[in-house]
Amino acid sequence: MRKILILASLFILMLSLGVSAEKFAFDAEKLDFVGGLTYNNFANKETEDDKEITKEFKELDNGIGFYAGLRYPLQENIALGIGLDRAAGSAKKDKIAVDRSILGPYAEVVYQVNEFIDVSAALAYYLYDSTRTEDTDKTECTGNGIGFLVGGSYEYPLQDGFALKGSVGYRMATIDLKEQTVDDKKVDITDQKMKIDLSGFRVSAGISYSF
Repeated sequence: MRKILILASLFILMLSLGVSAEKFAFDAEKLDFVGGLTYNNFANKETEDDKEITKEFKELDNGIGFYAGLRYPLQENIALGIGLDRAAGSAKKDKIAVDRSILGPYAEVVYQVNEFIDVSAALAYYLYDSTRTEDTDKTECTGNGIGFLVGGSYEYPLQDGFALKGSVGYRMATIDLKEQTVDDKKVDITDQKMKIDLSGFRVSAGISYSF
């Protein structure tokens, strides 16, 4: 219920900013490239057989990522987009180091509120990868899961088709862990029902280019 309220609040906020603005339409003759860096925080909740596992590193609650994509005008004020989203985190303490990331393609629907503001909703398919090293021991884990991205962005036009773009949104992503590799030996861990919740807020800064 809390996630639903968060998502609803984001859309209401972004839409309200454009209520008094002049109606704006996409340029039907142009594609838009969008991309930038993201700062992400994560729920970082791991479960096994529906029982929560104690966090090993709180530092994994946030991380840096990037996104890149193309948007194609479908009709007035609405565009469809495809792209790639990545988020990663790392932590280190004593002789233990952990690195993990999610990477996946997404498809989105974009509504242009006015010349500067748009809101979007996207469906993503994430691949998960993590590596944990302790002394000379190394454990890798992979998985996958469906994700959702919702949010809004503000675009400040520059010149020659370029614009600065900032956005805020929320990612919903629960990853099912599938395979673990220890000492080069792969083990199927699907039956352990291990999951990791990487949902959280996502803030980005980047550019857009119309061509």
